Amino acid sequence: MRKHILLAALTVSAVSPAMAGPREDSDAGIARCASLGDDRAYLNCIYGAVQPLRARLGLPPAPEAQIRAVPPVAAASAPISPRPAAAPSAASSRVPSEAAFAGGMRERMDNFTFGRGGLFRLMLENGEMYRQDPNDAPRAKWSGRGSDYQVFVIKQGPRNAVMKVAGDPNVYRMQKIN
Repeated sequence: MRKHILLAALTVSAVSPAMAGPREDSDAGIARCASLGDDRAYLNCIYGAVQPLRARLGLPPAPEAQIRAVPPVAAASAPISPRPAAAPSAASSRVPSEAAFAGGMRERMDNFTFGRGGLFRLMLENGEMYRQDPNDAPRAKWSGRGSDYQVFVIKQGPRNAVMKVAGDPNVYRMQKIN
């Protein structure tokens, strides 16, 4: 079964990222799961890999642990942002790929600030305001203008979301302010 899923995903992964949709992104994520030897880790990875399709269908998001189980995309295949991206910081051992966020909301930051303990507050260009979850481990190292950063947001309820910043390997948990 794994071989069939892997072959289907590898066939689909030849599609350019600009043309890929939630289904193709899910297939590409499943292909990356094939490298996991443990059956439970493999299954959790698949559940996380189909997050773009779940988002498109309006289904509840996969748990964050499953999204984090998807191995990252190689840097060469990451989407190119038309504006400068953040300088990469130290990557955690398991971060979701950009493809996992394809079904989420794609926005630009309007502005951001850092508060106590390095936690951020930000406003998106659409006016939504978020603050970093105080229990979130990664700390952002952004500099410059907020509009320099493209972000991918997956809402996980009315007040919670996860965010990936193009060019930054971290995934940030956030709480909506407004």
